[in-house]
Amino acid sequence: MPKVIDGLQSRIMQSARERLFAAPPSFSLRAIAKDCGIAVGTIYNYFPDKETLIASVFADDWNQIIAETEASISASEGIEEGVRAIYSGLARFTQSHRTVWNAFPSFPAAGAFFHKGHRMLVGQIERLLNILFEQFGKTPDSAGLVLTAELLIAASQHSELSEEDIMRVLRRQIKGE
Repeated sequence: MPKVIDGLQSRIMQSARERLFAAPPSFSLRAIAKDCGIAVGTIYNYFPDKETLIASVFADDWNQIIAETEASISASEGIEEGVRAIYSGLARFTQSHRTVWNAFPSFPAAGAFFHKGHRMLVGQIERLLNILFEQFGKTPDSAGLVLTAELLIAASQHSELSEEDIMRVLRRQIKGE
């Protein structure tokens, strides 16, 4: 059984994060192991492969965005303000991770990984929208939630679109029309 070193998983993820977001990215398991003062094989005790390590960094960052967005939703004074908070969180995440996505465009099983990740992301955005609508006593239809989630995700990937562009499109859904 491998030796467990306290705090090593978080040190590995911190090194991976720093290397992923360096300009230019300098991500390699050897470099991460060197940063952490461990053998490369030790990383495999915590992450089965490079892709899982990258996904774990992304998931950690995304969970932070979700927590911030939930706080913004609960403090929002209306549905539109809450939808803006969701869009803002998505846009921040998408824009800050764009260079990493472009640097690592294809890894084994990428299609299945991204399809599963996309479905999970849509579900998380639907959940946030549902919380928001319920907070203001509205019951959105499920198709509207899915389509709104998909629109917010797609729009967040287009830096040329403004938040106002997105809101103009969404106002009818927000008002329940």
